[in-house]
Amino acid sequence: GDILYVSIAMFALTILAQTIEQAMVYVKFFGAAYLLYIGFQQYRSMGVSFEEDKRRKSIAHLLFSGFLVGGTNPKTIIYYLSFLPIFIDLNNLTLATEMQVIVVVGITVLFVLSLANLLGLKLRRSIENPGVIQKVNKITGITMMLVGVFVALY
Repeated sequence: GDILYVSIAMFALTILAQTIEQAMVYVKFFGAAYLLYIGFQQYRSMGVSFEEDKRRKSIAHLLFSGFLVGGTNPKTIIYYLSFLPIFIDLNNLTLATEMQVIVVVGITVLFVLSLANLLGLKLRRSIENPGVIQKVNKITGITMMLVGVFVALY
């Protein structure tokens, strides 16, 4: 899902940057406001339930389910639309640069999600504790809000 969304975001932002350069300022502030909003929502979140689904699922079913979840999440495209203009000069974007970004995003997402999966398996008992979940949500929310402030200021 992320590779598809980063591709769509780069294409859309390139068109936007070529047609309306001033609009990029609005995209940046919209992205910052969105990061502040989801950070605040995360900060206030009470957590989730970790009840297990005992049914056995095939790898193909799990991969398809993961793609559907990632591919239908509107937060992902909004994230890339707000994040990419900060680091990439969209007025001078080439196909080679787009491919580099897609490969880097793909590798990074694979690495981060694999690491999160391994850590989740190791820390399962701890993260099922509601107190721990609330602390993690608060730290995550504060971090997202700080990134939103950083995006707005720079």
